[in-house]
Amino acid sequence: MERKGCVQVDAHTAVRQGQFEGKRICGTRGGVPFVNVTRVDKDGYCPKNTAPCVPDADPENIVCYDIKAGKKNCPITDLKFVKNSEVDAYIANNYNSYEFNSTTSIVTSRLTNSLPPTSIQLEHAPCIDGQTQSAIPKTSFFPAEIMRMENGCPMETNSKLSTDPRFTSSSFVTNEYDV
Repeated sequence: MERKGCVQVDAHTAVRQGQFEGKRICGTRGGVPFVNVTRVDKDGYCPKNTAPCVPDADPENIVCYDIKAGKKNCPITDLKFVKNSEVDAYIANNYNSYEFNSTTSIVTSRLTNSLPPTSIQLEHAPCIDGQTQSAIPKTSFFPAEIMRMENGCPMETNSKLSTDPRFTSSSFVTNEYDV
């Protein structure tokens, strides 16, 4: 029996999304947890026997590495999906490139003026409220979908922000069918 104003929504088969466009992207966590990473002091200098991974970065973005261990322990600070035709420009700016498919590559850098990513999410622009998920504007939703945010992310009362400004776009465009 249907109630007035309700719509019956038929069940759909579950879709496991362990792959992304038919591929699985793997990474290795290295070094110490970010909360324990060596940072600059109040004057903007790394402690003794350490050096900044990116010397000309803003102080709030500087991570210090153990000089004996070498820069190989510096974290990735930028990760993007780019068209294969754009890869050479990134390589010229000290990025590493990894082919993703016939049209797209993943480029990474340890030398950008930013902190390392601590999470990667597949969504439009992450909401400041971690309990909600953003959506691409003018997206249609499954009628009973709980996480839909038709009017964008809700505004957080203290900061007056709706999306999290710490996140940057990976420049990759896809759709739910391909994922």
